[in-house]
Amino acid sequence: RPIDRDEAQQALEGLRQLGARLRQWLDEVLGARADQRLPAPSDRRQSIHGFIAGEHRRGIGLADLARHLGLSPNRAAHVVRALCGRTFVQLLTEARLRTACTLLARTDLNVGDVATRSGFGDADHFHRVFRRSLMTTPAAYRRQPPVVEA
Repeated sequence: RPIDRDEAQQALEGLRQLGARLRQWLDEVLGARADQRLPAPSDRRQSIHGFIAGEHRRGIGLADLARHLGLSPNRAAHVVRALCGRTFVQLLTEARLRTACTLLARTDLNVGDVATRSGFGDADHFHRVFRRSLMTTPAAYRRQPPVVEA
């Protein structure tokens, strides 16, 4: 059937109104996004280090940090590397080793308990990581005299 001129004009007007509503909606969305500015790199770096410092004793992973940062895990991995110069696993391991060293130096906990309280899954894994990173065993580290800084 042939197109009625009035029908075509009504359809065209409806499309114009729809276009106007879509432009208005897009302006609102983009305006809201502009208001949600990205955090400064130093703030994000501090957020990464703070999260790891507070959570490293638990069985956390990159996905947990990604949720904390509001990013995908893949993007979080890139952001961590770019801002911190190391991978998430490296930062997490360093935090766990610092805790382990403190516990070894200041407590009489057995190595298995130190591993657990530091966030390592098991004593064997802890022992391997400790030895590879610090070139000594947890027991030998404990026997070393404390280093006094001047």
